Amino acid sequence: MSLGNVLGRIPFLVIVAAVAGTLFFRGELRAESGRKLSLVPTPIGSEGRQSEGAGNGVSLPGVDLEVSLSKKGAWGQVEYFSAMLEAPDAVLEISMPTSFQTRWIFDGKSEEWVERFLRERELPTMVERRILDRTTWYATASDVTVSPSVEVLRELPSKARASIYSVLGESDRNPDQLEPEVIYGANVDEWLRDDGLREELVAFVRSCAYARGGANVFADKLALYSLCQSDGERMKVRRAMSRNPTIVAKLLLDSGTPDVLASYWGSGFRLKDTMPFLRSMSRTRGVDKLDIIHLLPSAMRRILYTFPNPAATRSGYLPDCHWTSLNFFNVEPLERLADPVQGSAYVHEHFEQVSSPYRLGDVLFLAHPDTGAAFHSCTYICDDIVMTKNGRSPIQPWVLMKLDQVKLLYGLHFQTEVRAFRRKGIN
Repeated sequence: MSLGNVLGRIPFLVIVAAVAGTLFFRGELRAESGRKLSLVPTPIGSEGRQSEGAGNGVSLPGVDLEVSLSKKGAWGQVEYFSAMLEAPDAVLEISMPTSFQTRWIFDGKSEEWVERFLRERELPTMVERRILDRTTWYATASDVTVSPSVEVLRELPSKARASIYSVLGESDRNPDQLEPEVIYGANVDEWLRDDGLREELVAFVRSCAYARGGANVFADKLALYSLCQSDGERMKVRRAMSRNPTIVAKLLLDSGTPDVLASYWGSGFRLKDTMPFLRSMSRTRGVDKLDIIHLLPSAMRRILYTFPNPAATRSGYLPDCHWTSLNFFNVEPLERLADPVQGSAYVHEHFEQVSSPYRLGDVLFLAHPDTGAAFHSCTYICDDIVMTKNGRSPIQPWVLMKLDQVKLLYGLHFQTEVRAFRRKGIN
């Protein structure tokens, strides 16, 4: 996706459009101090991408209910736990593929290159023989397509899979390898626990999972769908794969006076609304904690923990992370902020760059430390809990996550650091 626009002559942010139906962006956002900024289209997998196995030690949330306490701060103190959200069936039906044949497309490669590359993976004899059988290949002047069987995928060693899928993931013609499913929790069994899937299906996922960055991932969805015995079972698998983690957080009302708490949670011109509400809650008998969804701006309260309706957009773009972050304090979301160019101009007009400590509503861009190319944005809530929407896809909900976990997700593709921007007029 190419946007060559340069808006203005002082530093500002140029918003990148997300690829519809995927997690990451197809362009770069430059935010370098003292320089005019412009969008530089860059294919995923080039400059800035982390090498395989370069994890940062941050664990992704699992599915167990474990209540944690935040640090005490200007926000008071919150308790929180992780939960999993599943996409609605209506959304999943729209995105269900119609063909379940796995195809590896080696874009820009020759048959000789592909054969040499695959031989160098040190594959088991049976796997190598079948995968090098050129009757399963289709070659053109610009690419080579290999169609591995389910048996080959099942027996493919994890190290070889990671290496092959790293190359395939350099092309958006291999979407499952480009953006594999992240396995949340300690392992496959925990991730798929309580989904009622047949052991054959769970075992296939277990055998095909591999390490990427600091997470375990799964990229062989089409083969998994082919093992299903009915459309109903296929939908059950699709539903399980759609699960996204979120934090559910509650403010401890005794962690500060209503006036002190309201000075934080009433940021963004909302003090007059938040103050009386917190005072009323603190005087209510038997109420000692409050879900923080009630303390968010009204537009965010309506969408948190929900999935977007693909039919609801009027701008031509589904809402993404930037639409969410830039609309955080708006009483009614501005549809035009889903458009990258208009979103860029909005940042230029209404935001300024800041440093930590962050406040409620600060927009945190994840940017490459050297080039300033930003790939994502999320909104700071408190104690490194952020509100985020990880891509335009309708199966990506609005959720709360810890900032380190968001950084890990995007670190599967890019090296990033945080660049923070605050709405003008908020101290």
